Amino acid sequence: MKLQFWSMDMIFAIVIFAITMVILTYVWFNVSQQFSITYSDTYSNMQSNMQQLTDKLLTTGTPSDWYYSVDPANLSTWTNTSIGLAGSTGGPLSEAKIAKLNAVSLINYEASKQLLGVSYNYYIVIYAPQLYNLSIGLNPLDYNATTVVVQNTHVILNNGVPAELRVMLWTTSQTVSVSTTTIYTTASTSV
Repeated sequence: MKLQFWSMDMIFAIVIFAITMVILTYVWFNVSQQFSITYSDTYSNMQSNMQQLTDKLLTTGTPSDWYYSVDPANLSTWTNTSIGLAGSTGGPLSEAKIAKLNAVSLINYEASKQLLGVSYNYYIVIYAPQLYNLSIGLNPLDYNATTVVVQNTHVILNNGVPAELRVMLWTTSQTVSVSTTTIYTTASTSV
């Protein structure tokens, strides 16, 4: 009789263990799948937002002389303005526009995100070896960014100097380990 009783206890324990494992597997799979979908949607959205920002920066903006009318300290002067860094006739990037965007970013970073039309943090670097190196926005390395999308574009400054425009959008809102930085870089393009 003791042997039968032990068998029933063992069978009961195995059934409970199996049911628990099935439930845990189901929960784990669903959480993993939801995270994957959310992360891939975020990445796609960031990639699209970054491309729009890069395209916008390579235009003259609206109006083309926006940097005269925008006062970095007065948000009301920012209405009906679209930021573009190309000179008034297009082509090379205007150093005056770059300086004004930098001033806007330094005075009110959150409002500058709206002005640029981005919902993520941004970091723009304009670099010409040994001549010009300007950073606008917040560096993702200083804020433990978890996801960063980057696009490099070769440009010409208004003094004829070739430079590189690096646009980065980044976030820390993902549930990824803070110590991990994922960097996605798109192919270099030329203007």
